[in-house]
Amino acid sequence: MYNENIKKKKKIIQLFITILLFLCVILFIVEIYSITIVSLSEKKDDEKNEMLISNLMQEITNVDAILTDTNTDIDWNKLQEINPDIVGWLVIDGTNINYPILTGKNDFYLSHTYNQESNRNGSIIIKNINLFEDNEINIYGHNMKNEIMFSTLKNYMNKEFFNEHRHLYIYTSTGDYEGIIFSAYSYNVFAEEENIKELDFRNRVNYYHNNSIHSNSFELEDINKIVKLTTCAYIDPKLNPTPDRYFIIATLISI
Repeated sequence: MYNENIKKKKKIIQLFITILLFLCVILFIVEIYSITIVSLSEKKDDEKNEMLISNLMQEITNVDAILTDTNTDIDWNKLQEINPDIVGWLVIDGTNINYPILTGKNDFYLSHTYNQESNRNGSIIIKNINLFEDNEINIYGHNMKNEIMFSTLKNYMNKEFFNEHRHLYIYTSTGDYEGIIFSAYSYNVFAEEENIKELDFRNRVNYYHNNSIHSNSFELEDINKIVKLTTCAYIDPKLNPTPDRYFIIATLISI
């Protein structure tokens, strides 16, 4: 009788182990399936985003021209027909940042393309109510693991990259701007907001220059307009964003 009870217990334990292993295998398959689906979805979003931007450039300007200094010929009427929320175009020399700038409420375009389709890459957006009229323009974009949108900004933490990619251009329907990057740093976004909220324009320019991790001589008193590019920072590309942001600040002059 004792031996029979032992055998029954062993069978129950074996059955339990078998069921547990079976569940583990099922969970593993489900996880692999989920990862594959997400990866395919991300790849589809990436390809779609790239195709949309390429098509937009083909439709409203000469693709090669927009990559040069001031030889752009953007059809702003056409852009407004496509989406009136497209208010500008940003190009940074020597990088893949060559995107339309969107405006909209509630960060809608951080999760949608310029044609308002849902896409994890989102768009490049401007936060200013007065758009390009303010003396400080704030532009945001995602730091994507696929190296598009504003992922390039993290490279400005490298001194050599900073020195070699200082020039940017912003094109709008009312005027074009050339910028020279004079500050690059990473900082807690909440602390940053607290630090600058009481500063006037001149003191903010000094603050940005002093915070730069790369020392560089610049005639700050001649600066009358700036653009601040912002994106999320990561401890590791595989991890979630931290409260830190990459901040890249450049002068802006009309061209």
